[in-house]
Amino acid sequence: MYGVGSRRFTAIAAWQVPSPLRAEAVTVEELRERMREAELGAMARVADLTVGAA
Repeated sequence: MYGVGSRRFTAIAAWQVPSPLRAEAVTVEELRERMREAELGAMARVADLTVGAA
């Protein structure tokens, strides 16, 4: 859906992750913040899996 005021910025992880990693926001600044949060969350999940496997 596209219209005035409906623009959304989307980012998708370009590296291998256990599950799809996607961030979406209304502004570029918000997208950067959401990307950081998603990256940190993904790294924490991978660390939890690594610790759990040991």
